[in-house]
Amino acid sequence: MRKLKNLILPFLIIICLFSSCSTSEDDPNNNPPGLFSAYAFDTTVDGASVEWTESIDTDDDLVTYAIILEGEEVTSGLTKGQIYTFSGLEPETIYAGYVEARDGRGGTSRAEFSFVTEPEVIIFNVNASWWIFRETPEGAGLRRMLSAGFEVPYYEKATGYKIEIIDYAFAGTVRINSQDQNGKIYTWTNETRSDLIGPVKQDQDISEGFGVFIAGGSINTLNSSYAQSEANFAATIGEATVTVTIGK
Repeated sequence: MRKLKNLILPFLIIICLFSSCSTSEDDPNNNPPGLFSAYAFDTTVDGASVEWTESIDTDDDLVTYAIILEGEEVTSGLTKGQIYTFSGLEPETIYAGYVEARDGRGGTSRAEFSFVTEPEVIIFNVNASWWIFRETPEGAGLRRMLSAGFEVPYYEKATGYKIEIIDYAFAGTVRINSQDQNGKIYTWTNETRSDLIGPVKQDQDISEGFGVFIAGGSINTLNSSYAQSEANFAATIGEATVTVTIGK
């Protein structure tokens, strides 16, 4: 008989761990609240809601409910049929908790839930612009690399960037790669980028922002066509939508 008890106890513990669980500690004659279920829904960037079914107490004790998230009691004294909404949570994070039914006499039962908050997404539009990517002394003048495209701010916690070009026009006559840019989509991360994505200026760190390079040309400032070339780059027009996904 002792061996049978030793086998039954671990079995009951396993059942309790993987499903709703009931206990009654204070009063050995008290029946704990009945088993029930809970589930999370409507997850957002910084929150979620949890709802639970009614726990039936066979002793007709008044059952109230407490919410525990990540081992900390968030609230208590709730009644059946309620919905509790969490807020102020971290984006793109796994959370686990449980609803605990209490009969006021030491009897409890719990129903577990879990959810993952949504990643934070920032969406905004940017206008096309031009800039001097680098300049170096050359003869009595300066060799300048003129660039045009879009400038995108850097986000330290970004897990991904996407830019979709709505429209783009470039008036320059120097080397360009701006044909058929309308509707093009480029993606990158803080760690991985294509040749078209990089620091706005050669000596800048990416923490100062990204340049999406659509057109470029190199010319000496003493060249008779320099003024016209710069004017062409300055005439760049366009608009794009940027989507930044923020992680933990």
